[in-house]
Amino acid sequence: LACLAHYQGTAVTSAFAIVEADGADLTAIKTFLNTGVSAIKEMGLPAPGCLMGNTLTELGAHDAEIASAVRAHYDRLTEGFACALANEVDRSTTDADIVELAGFLAVSAHGLWSYARVAKSIKDLKRKSETLIEVLQLKLIDMRG
Repeated sequence: LACLAHYQGTAVTSAFAIVEADGADLTAIKTFLNTGVSAIKEMGLPAPGCLMGNTLTELGAHDAEIASAVRAHYDRLTEGFACALANEVDRSTTDADIVELAGFLAVSAHGLWSYARVAKSIKDLKRKSETLIEVLQLKLIDMRG
């Protein structure tokens, strides 16, 4: 739990700061994802994945405290993404719709980092990241009416 708290305070905070910044929007989300892909490119494939995602997979189903810590991480990501997405739509869009899309994005981002453990190439990982952004853009167009 101490390692997860440290990781949250260092790695997650520095990587996610752009999304949590005031006025963040889809551009901030794109930058967050692109920065993650670039970091993986520097590390080389296969990437180690994300400590939170790895911990959830290995221990979350067997330890309630671990599951709670990882759930709090996903809640943080969802909240940050929701704020950034809300800046992309008018206020007639319901908060529930934005939070649902933000939750999808939080899970999808972790899916990207997990997939980096088996991706064939950085180009492959980058394309999946770009597809995620395209899906978000289409959903935002739909939300704007």
